[in-house]
Amino acid sequence: MLYHKIKDLMTLMKLPMEKWATNALKLKNVLQTNKEFHKSVTTVLGIDWDTNDDTLVNAFKTSFCDAGDKPLTKRWLLRCIASCYDPLGLFSPFMIA
Repeated sequence: MLYHKIKDLMTLMKLPMEKWATNALKLKNVLQTNKEFHKSVTTVLGIDWDTNDDTLVNAFKTSFCDAGDKPLTKRWLLRCIASCYDPLGLFSPFMIA
């Protein structure tokens, strides 16, 4: 099985696998039978991934986009957009909607 091959390869390289994250039910069952630690919610490139639902969750901090008493300018809008960390560009279509 792929699980054992990965474990053996990582042990050979002296990089033991400590934590797992997967959305495959078959691998989750293998991890549970071998009592391996696996996360159901993990962070991938700064974006939260729920492995149970297989969904990506945005974790934008909207406090940067609070204008308060400041006037709404192009500079403020660009700063607000740039504050959203989106390395894969997944949320780009929704940021300026």
